[in-house]
Amino acid sequence: MSSHKTPPRKTYTVAAILCLAPPLLTQGIWWMASNETTNAALRKAEFLSYFPSFMQSSKIIMVFSLGCCLAAILLGCMSFNQKSVVLRLVCIGVVLVASVLALLNILQLL
Repeated sequence: MSSHKTPPRKTYTVAAILCLAPPLLTQGIWWMASNETTNAALRKAEFLSYFPSFMQSSKIIMVFSLGCCLAAILLGCMSFNQKSVVLRLVCIGVVLVASVLALLNILQLL
């Protein structure tokens, strides 16, 4: 018999927060780049200049960000039933923020 232990729910919460960090940073970079310039081509060039050469496509960045959002939503949902009210509220916040960022990423991909 094998005893398969599942990780504690706090681990899922921390992983959800870590998965939410790249989409938050990506959105922040986009807002920063769009505030500095008025031309759409310059905005996109400024935005892409913050990323490494293998991620010089806005579609690749948005798909990666969308994947991180979906991972954060799944991990946040897995850790909803916590004993601590604070951790439950953190999980709800992570899922809500990740959902909004996922919607923004989907709209930017269209």
